[in-house]
Amino acid sequence: MEDVSEQIQELFNSSIRNDERVKSIVENHNDLEKRVNNIAEISSVIRENISVMKSLSVKSEVGELKNFTSELRREIVSLDKRLTATEHTLKGAENRLASIIKFVVQMIWLIVGTWILFKLGLN
Repeated sequence: MEDVSEQIQELFNSSIRNDERVKSIVENHNDLEKRVNNIAEISSVIRENISVMKSLSVKSEVGELKNFTSELRREIVSLDKRLTATEHTLKGAENRLASIIKFVVQMIWLIVGTWILFKLGLN
């Protein structure tokens, strides 16, 4: 009888340990299931946010790029006009300066030639 009662006690202890293990496994499973569900919810929210952001950012970026390119075109045209006007002004100044230098050089040659003739006594 003692053997039977010991075996029953061992079975009882074993079933208690098994119950505790099963309970622990079930709790871990429930915690993991909650975490997975939470991650799935967060993931779906993130996907929705990303899709909304993509649609908004692409549309706004296209509009911004169009505005930016049109502004750049206007600025380039303005700079081209200013550059052309500056080139014309510089060409006019260069021509005047070249004429003045040419005149000054001719005057110097005339003075040098006259001085040489005067020194040589050839009036």
